[in-house]
Amino acid sequence: MRYLFLLLLVAFAPLLGHAQSDFLLGTYELVDGTTGKGLLSYETGFKAKLLVKDSKADPASKAGKKGLEFPAAKVRSFTIAGDHFVMLRSIRLDSGMPFSSMARKNDFGKLIAEGKLELIEFRLAEMVATNHMRGSNGNVDPQRQSVQSAAYLLRRQGEDEAVSIPVIGKKYREVLTSYLAGRPDLIKKVGPKPTSQEDLIELIKAFNSGSTEQ
Repeated sequence: MRYLFLLLLVAFAPLLGHAQSDFLLGTYELVDGTTGKGLLSYETGFKAKLLVKDSKADPASKAGKKGLEFPAAKVRSFTIAGDHFVMLRSIRLDSGMPFSSMARKNDFGKLIAEGKLELIEFRLAEMVATNHMRGSNGNVDPQRQSVQSAAYLLRRQGEDEAVSIPVIGKKYREVLTSYLAGRPDLIKKVGPKPTSQEDLIELIKAFNSGSTEQ
């Protein structure tokens, strides 16, 4: 069975982040209500930001090369390549391991399920691992492979803080069931450890639908 999370056991690799290198068509909304569209790219981490270029600007011009840059704190949300991202003002991370709890502020997460309870995918880090493989010619060739670490966050609609669902130890069930309060039918479905991403999404969607199973 596929585990729900891929987490690197490095206390969430707090100093690392992710940058989307390609600019793709998208739309955005700022905290002050300003909306716009253009070629978007983004970066996560301690200096998370949204980059916006005018899709009609001359690529050789300043607007076409650099465009606008908005720090995460000024961005409410944006949609790019079919994915919708929201700004997370306060993030509490905890893998369930001892001393792994940490806090982050003003970063982006991909909205997976929305409603009175939001499920958000939060990318923690992107690293490159190098494996040395011996080729047919007898030489040892390095092979580089991208390794990503992500967590799922829960956030009640209207609240600032998003909390990660731990993947190790007793905290997994404790945290998840606390957000499902009032739905004993759903709490029964939560086991002692993560199952699959699909099961979690269905659980949150069922909670947001408000229909109790008999």
